[in-house]
Amino acid sequence: MNCKPTNRVLATDCRYGHIACLAQQTRATALPWPSAIDNDYRIWNAYGVSTWPTQLVFDKGGRLRHAIVGDGHDDEVDSTIRRLVAQRGDGCILRLD
Repeated sequence: MNCKPTNRVLATDCRYGHIACLAQQTRATALPWPSAIDNDYRIWNAYGVSTWPTQLVFDKGGRLRHAIVGDGHDDEVDSTIRRLVAQRGDGCILRLD
């Protein structure tokens, strides 16, 4: 299984045209999942995120099951989702960039 983020929340540092900048970058990279813009850090703060990037893994019921901080943790993300799926939790990821 190669698990990919299913949702993405972006807190951008673009100095001009935040939405236009993100829309252009999203199209250019052909992201296959929905993206949300969190410039006021409501989602970031709601989950106590203090480091970029952070990936939050939720179960099917919407409960936060695991937080993964930093890049290069694909194996940890995959194993967490495998465990949730095995428990019939059907995990999904919210990646905060």
